[in-house]
Amino acid sequence: MGEVVEKGRGFVRSYFYKEHAERTHSQFKSNATEAYHTTTVKHGVKGLSILLLLPLFDIVSGFIPDYMHCVLLGVCRQMVGLWMDTCNHTEPWYIGRKIRLFDKKLLSVKPPTEITRSPRSIVNRKFWKASEWRAFLLYYAFYVLPGILPPPYLEHFLLLSCSIHLLLQQSISISDIKKAETTLVSFVKKMELLYGRENVSFNVHQLTHLSTSVWNWGPLWSTSAFTFESNNANISYFKPLQARGHAGV
Repeated sequence: MGEVVEKGRGFVRSYFYKEHAERTHSQFKSNATEAYHTTTVKHGVKGLSILLLLPLFDIVSGFIPDYMHCVLLGVCRQMVGLWMDTCNHTEPWYIGRKIRLFDKKLLSVKPPTEITRSPRSIVNRKFWKASEWRAFLLYYAFYVLPGILPPPYLEHFLLLSCSIHLLLQQSISISDIKKAETTLVSFVKKMELLYGRENVSFNVHQLTHLSTSVWNWGPLWSTSAFTFESNNANISYFKPLQARGHAGV
């Protein structure tokens, strides 16, 4: 449910780490029923969902965190934003004064053909696609960040990178899932200590559920939105055909 905390001149909802057992389907249903009858929010649940009528559907584990949005376009982009945004110029993690060195190292990388996009300047990061954030998190960061990002923050970021490496394997062992879970929990805990409670976003919190998702549904790549996003071009292709009267296409 999170907690409202101050950030800058306003307020944000923080999802800092708390030890607790994951909610079950029956607990959710009980919370939803109580919220419905009392018209109040019960442990973050606002009321009943029609999805509770689906047979054999677990409303808790049935929704899967999408690592493309949660990790790449979420946490990874958030972290780089914290490092680069001038509003953080007094913070110990700020590296906005080292953009030239950052770009020099990043743009010198010559990726293999498996990575379809060449590195682009960090100055243009707001235009980066999810695949570019993936390449940075999994590969480039190990080369680019040492000597630029202070060691405590570098070590923290690499916890995320190593965890996602484990959960993206073609075949993942039980020990790998447990190792990733421990590492991600450590990342979330240290996020509050290093960057402040106000920067523990919902996407950061979702990291604690990735290992469970992999346990239930398979590697992160098998449930990500990358496959669906890649077909957006096909959707845009059919629209002009329909406009020309090819409604049956």
